[in-house]
Amino acid sequence: MRAVWAGSSARFETMIITQRKDMTWIVAQLGARMHYAVPRILHAAGVLEHFFTDICAVKGWLRLLRLIHPALCPTGIARLLDRVPEGVPPSRITAFTNLGLEYTRRLRAAKLPCEATAVFLWNDSKFCHRVNASPWGNARGVFTFNNAALEILQMARARGLKAVMEQTIAPREVERRLLHEQQALHPGWQEPPRTDGLLA
Repeated sequence: MRAVWAGSSARFETMIITQRKDMTWIVAQLGARMHYAVPRILHAAGVLEHFFTDICAVKGWLRLLRLIHPALCPTGIARLLDRVPEGVPPSRITAFTNLGLEYTRRLRAAKLPCEATAVFLWNDSKFCHRVNASPWGNARGVFTFNNAALEILQMARARGLKAVMEQTIAPREVERRLLHEQQALHPGWQEPPRTDGLLA
């Protein structure tokens, strides 16, 4: 497996990927990151094998909610209904809707930073395992994002597939160090974040 590090934009990676018409890719992505730009770009280039996500308004029972007039929808439902990967046919999408809703429920119940981190880790792992248990068709590459990738990349390596992981933000340790530095330079601007025992 050749893993490619991707920075804050997927333009360079998707440009290279779309030039290879002899291989197709799966994309595994939590949320509507960049308004689903990566699966949309790959599909437009004819190289998207399949797109896996958590919540998508064009799949499963959520698509029925689109029959409700937008003015009658509560804010939370309206946000869910905005999860539409324009330019990607529903037949190329698998959405793990119940997982996404359970993640939202657990995250709302988290009171401490370590509890929220535990929810993130739980969701990321569950998502990866569901992707790995799904058919990958004829894909010869995977495109993932740093928040949910480990087990998918391990599967790709075992299958000898190409792999791209987009790092959307600095690793947590670097992010925490930078925040502490800024808080030391500007005391009183913001309360320091509470300690997260899972990240110590």
